[in-house]
Amino acid sequence: QELKSFNDLPDIDFSLIDINKLIDLNGKVDVKYRGTDYLATVGCPMNCSFCNLAYIFKKRWYPKPVNTIIRDIKALVNIGNVRHITFNDDNFFVTRNFVINFCESLIKNEINITWEANTHTKIFLNSFKDNDIELIKRSGCSRIKIGVESGDNETLKLLNKKCTVEDNITIVEKLSKFNIAVRLFTMVALPYNPNKDFNKTLTMIARAKLLHPDLD
Repeated sequence: QELKSFNDLPDIDFSLIDINKLIDLNGKVDVKYRGTDYLATVGCPMNCSFCNLAYIFKKRWYPKPVNTIIRDIKALVNIGNVRHITFNDDNFFVTRNFVINFCESLIKNEINITWEANTHTKIFLNSFKDNDIELIKRSGCSRIKIGVESGDNETLKLLNKKCTVEDNITIVEKLSKFNIAVRLFTMVALPYNPNKDFNKTLTMIARAKLLHPDLD
């Protein structure tokens, strides 16, 4: 069956979900730690050789309408006193217009939450300038997560990542400037040349950590 965009699906009915029971599953959670996951988009326009998304979504990306996302976040805040949203989208930052509209809407609606999301290095660097990142931070973004995969440019080329090690260092340095925490995802000892890949990946992580103390 062909996958559908969010626009073809019914809205979430929060009356069917006991949000507080889910958040407090292992005991009462303090207000400042109350958070939940949320999907605002699905798919990814990239074609990384190790990833199944290009096959599943045909390199397409489907965002929810921003007003729908804002409405859902308001419901999560009002019903569950949520203070942090983790966007588990594979690639949240695909288009500038979507992200800027979302951030401006959070601010306009005075929704005082923090949030985090995943990005692709090259898409982010090509799409977002310093004033955009400042807005992203001001809207509550506390962490951006990046699949850097390897510290070896030869491996990155074989993986069809469309970015280099220096690109990955650049995005870490840029986000550090705006005090946005960074999480790097890597795949250790990829089979093309595992010893070389392992050592180069450790070197890249060490360089990134020196540039950004709030990196994991």
